[in-house]
Amino acid sequence: MKSKYDEDLKKACEVLNNAQLDELLKIAVEAMDDAAIDIGMEANQEWHAKITLESALIHIAEKLPKYTRLTIPKKVAEELDELIEIAHASNEIHVWSDNFDYYKFINNAISEEDDLYKYMYPKDQLIGTLHRNTIIRYLIDNDLVEVVDE
Repeated sequence: MKSKYDEDLKKACEVLNNAQLDELLKIAVEAMDDAAIDIGMEANQEWHAKITLESALIHIAEKLPKYTRLTIPKKVAEELDELIEIAHASNEIHVWSDNFDYYKFINNAISEEDDLYKYMYPKDQLIGTLHRNTIIRYLIDNDLVEVVDE
């Protein structure tokens, strides 16, 4: 069973992974200055240094605002999941396959009438690029993309 401290530390790491670097650096400098003062006061206790640095990480994460994640419509995500299952069942995708292999399979499997096609290839090319990159992120780990009703 994880302690509240371990859960907070995990949450802090997740927030930090999604943070913008310039803002993170500014907050990190402030938090590390505080940590350095604490460590200097009790440098003879190695465990105290570790706890202080981990606390600083949590402190940094608490100061960062919540960032929005990329989103994908539910019907598109469902279509993607279905195509991935078909790809695995057909042995066209393997454990060594990369995202390009998935992408190629998906492109070959969809038609212009599909919601997924319309999502990937809208009239605005920049939006299409964003949507295709969102799909790649979804393929890497669907927790990286928020599925929304539309």
